[in-house]
Order: sequence, then C-alpha cells, then structure tokens
Amino acid sequence: MTPQNPDKLFPLYITDDLERLRAFYVDRSGWTLSHQSPDYLQVQYRGGPELCFMTTRAAAPLPAYGGQGAVVSVPTPDCDALWEALQKAKLEPLTPPSDKPWGWRSFHIQDPCGVVLDYFHVIDDA
Repeated sequence: MTPQNPDKLFPLYITDDLERLRAFYVDRSGWTLSHQSPDYLQVQYRGGPELCFMTTRAAAPLPAYGGQGAVVSVPTPDCDALWEALQKAKLEPLTPPSDKPWGWRSFHIQDPCGVVLDYFHVIDDA
C-alpha cells in the first residue's frame, strides 16, 4: 500500500520551548500527544485539529515565531465547559466565552509560544 498525503492543515510554529508547550497542551489543556522527538512536538485536539512545534535548530534557517498575530480556531463541543475546565487547571483565558455575530460562541487563550487559541462551538440562533 502506498502512503497517502494527509488532507488537512498542520500549522507549524518554530520555538525552543517544546517542554512548556507539551505541559500546556497535553498535561493541562486536554490535547493528546501525536508525536514528539527532541526537536519536534505535534499535538491533537479531540481527534481533529493538530498543531506542530519545531525547534529553531531543526527549522534553520527559518526564524522562531515572534509570538504575535496568530489565532487558531479550534472547534469544541462546549466552549463554556472548556473555559471552566481550563480555569480549574490554573490556566488563564484571555477572554470569557461570548457570542459572535458569525454564529460562534468562543473564548481565547494564549499558549506559551504566543499562539492564541480561539475555542468555539456553533450556536443555534446564528
């Protein structure tokens, strides 16, 4: 059988803080570990979206992510319940859940690399 290329995005951020990111995502935020090596970390949320992180050594000559301007929208069954769970895990979301005019209820939290996660669920009365 010939291997197939995946048909989804794998956003990759270059950083040298893989252990802090692993702790944030896997130990405290409910993501699962897809792959880890000394220079690479890949995590997955609820069997769907994945994020990847690579050290500057492995990504050379590409520079490290500067920590501003990236928002990744992540679907979740209930953003209010997740917001409460993250607060109990001693993580501090940037915003509380709120309804958006495009039909989402969402909140934001920032990972140690600076990536803002926009956890959302679709609301009925959009």
